[in-house]
Amino acid sequence: MFQYYVIIFSFALLLGCNNSEKEAVDKSKCKTDDNLIPGMGEYMVQLDYHHQAMMTAIGDTNFKRVDFEIDEMDEVFEKIEHFHNQHKKLKQSFSASTQTFMLPVLNDLRRVVTRKNVDSCRIIFSKLSRNCNACHLANEVEFIKVK
Repeated sequence: MFQYYVIIFSFALLLGCNNSEKEAVDKSKCKTDDNLIPGMGEYMVQLDYHHQAMMTAIGDTNFKRVDFEIDEMDEVFEKIEHFHNQHKKLKQSFSASTQTFMLPVLNDLRRVVTRKNVDSCRIIFSKLSRNCNACHLANEVEFIKVK
C-alpha cells in the first residue's frame, strides 16, 4: 500500500512541476553564457575523439569517414579559436598554433583522401599525430601525448 502512495505522490509532484506556460529561451544568451562554453580541455577531448575515429577510418579504408573527421576537427579548431584563442595557458594564440601545426597536415590529408591512397593516409596521419605532440610541447603540455 505504501508503494502506491509513493507512486501517486511522485506522479503528482511531476504534474505539479510541469509548467504549462513554456518560457521562450533566448538562444543568443546561451551562446555567450560563459558557464555554457566548453573549456579548452573539453575541446581537446573532442579533437582526440575525432583523431581516434580518423585512425579507425583509415584502417578500414573508409575515406568518406576520414574526410568527415577532418571537417569535424576543423569545426572544433574554429570553436577554440573563437572562444579560447588567447587562452591563458597557451604560449601563442591558438590560431597561430593551428596555422603552424595542424592546417598544413590536414590539407595534405584532404588531398590524399581524394586520391584514396591508404598508405599515404597512414603516413600523413602519423605526421598529424606528431604535430599534435609538437603543438603540446610548444605550449608546455608535452605530458599530453597523442598516439
